[in-house]
Amino acid sequence: MKVTLIYPGFKEDASGLSEPLGILYIASVLRKNNHDVSFIDMTFRKDHQELEKSAKTSDIIGISCTSLLFDRTKDILKKIKTINPDVPCFLGGSHGTTDPKSALEAGFDYVIIGEGEDTIQKLTKALESRQSPDSIEGLAIKAENPIINPKRSFTKNLDEIPFPARDLWDYKKYFETGTTELGIIATRGCPYNCLYCKPMVDKLFGNKARKRSAKNVAEEIQSIEKNYSHLFKGKIRLWFKDDTLTLCGVEWFREFKEHLQSRNIKVEWGCHTRVDNVNYELLKLMKESGLTHISFGVESGSQKILNYYRKGTTIEQAVKAFQYCKDLKIQTFAYFMIGAPIETREDLEMTYNLIKKIKPDGLDVYTTMPYPGNDLYEQVKENNLVTSKEKIDYWSKHSMMKLQFLTDQDLEEYRRKIYKLNNKQLIMKYLTSFENFKKLLKYLVNRPGFVINYLRRAL
Repeated sequence: MKVTLIYPGFKEDASGLSEPLGILYIASVLRKNNHDVSFIDMTFRKDHQELEKSAKTSDIIGISCTSLLFDRTKDILKKIKTINPDVPCFLGGSHGTTDPKSALEAGFDYVIIGEGEDTIQKLTKALESRQSPDSIEGLAIKAENPIINPKRSFTKNLDEIPFPARDLWDYKKYFETGTTELGIIATRGCPYNCLYCKPMVDKLFGNKARKRSAKNVAEEIQSIEKNYSHLFKGKIRLWFKDDTLTLCGVEWFREFKEHLQSRNIKVEWGCHTRVDNVNYELLKLMKESGLTHISFGVESGSQKILNYYRKGTTIEQAVKAFQYCKDLKIQTFAYFMIGAPIETREDLEMTYNLIKKIKPDGLDVYTTMPYPGNDLYEQVKENNLVTSKEKIDYWSKHSMMKLQFLTDQDLEEYRRKIYKLNNKQLIMKYLTSFENFKKLLKYLVNRPGFVINYLRRAL
């Protein structure tokens, strides 16, 4: 079959974006099954010529999106269906998994729920052999009475999934607009219970962590080094997109280090994790395998707010985690959320004081947003606290919720206050030491996208 896959893209700002690995995994699986796969990235498209051609010539078209990109995705679908109403279209990604009914109502013929690698193989096989796909697990189907089939079991052995089809992604163009690292994923699934993530994350990847073997990940990095080292000056740079990479554990990272060394791979990489999921031994081993920078979801400096978010971490754990990184000279980044329904100015001040203490090398301050499909959304919806004044957007300076103790002005005041503090801390750290200043210059030269995005958010 001739399959076209579409990434809707962020029309407003493409600087610093990384590749959508989910849809590139789907492409690689389809290729493995001998389908003719083409890919359209709408981010830089100024016209719809390629879209129009694909609508006329494809046997099936797939789009992957988050809720943030769903409106843009609907516009693309409408354009396709106007050109060729008969071409079957499917939606994958987090929005379809969270709300398949809205995707079917928008005009999609099929919606893939959860992990898509096995489901897309079953769907294309059924369509190719002219059999009914109505009983395929993990699939929602447009009909007079829409069919929402039971979810499919998650892939047990992630090593069986072929590496993402990176050749379909125009890395050169993205690197020109500020991208500095290639993405990679080693795990799927999250055992934690955060209010703003669950149960959507469970529907996507499950509530148990599954990990690829260290050998398999090293082999993918070797493939990246072979095909994309020309994008970098010096070592290749990777970003592990896993929610909590450190769930792999000490033994995994020991093997990972050995596999990289045996292949003579020189790599620098960063990752996300939690403050309660690291210790000195683990971080030291990670650094020895190439870790240079790490991001923690700290969220708040108030234990009351952390408990409200069901984060399962403590302020003390945050302080320890950043001290470990400081001792090991690992760059740190911290994510914070402000604007919980029960948050007060006193809680915001606690967050400010925690930042004073942990001194991250960079940070982002998000407005707490109730995404559909998550428990936070259901909670505020049940209490009639959702407003419609803003689209769902973590970068919004306004809350989508009716806050009991805070105003939008309070949020903006503390957002600016926090960024000002962090900038001052960085100046004190890097400009009072010539060695630190050289390290900073090297870091920023290699990551112009980070600089652009950080300034855009902070100002």
